[in-house]
Amino acid sequence: MKKRDLAGIGLFLILAVLITGCTEQQVTVMDNQITIDDKGQFTLNLDPGKYRVVLQSDESVDVSFSTVSSYDKTGVTQYDTIITLASTSVMTIKNPGLIGLGPGANVMVRVVKNPA
Repeated sequence: MKKRDLAGIGLFLILAVLITGCTEQQVTVMDNQITIDDKGQFTLNLDPGKYRVVLQSDESVDVSFSTVSSYDKTGVTQYDTIITLASTSVMTIKNPGLIGLGPGANVMVRVVKNPA
């Protein structure tokens, strides 16, 4: 084979590896329904990266992230957003409730890393 042919094959292989091997695969971190007692909370540790966070609740809840407050929301029953975390963060979902005597919140939580 000629050097030119080998160089072309090498370039093709490098591009193939870059395109298929370096793309982050979509990973479902959590897809569960949880119950958060009145005045209770749920936390989830998240590594740096891009995520889609979807919550649906039958009671108003507060959502916050320990390292990025711009994604925080209070009093929501639906939450659907793409977030980018530069460092490890803790997502907290709180049921603000009524002095511990209110209803629990049934929350569907779906967190996907590297959403399409």
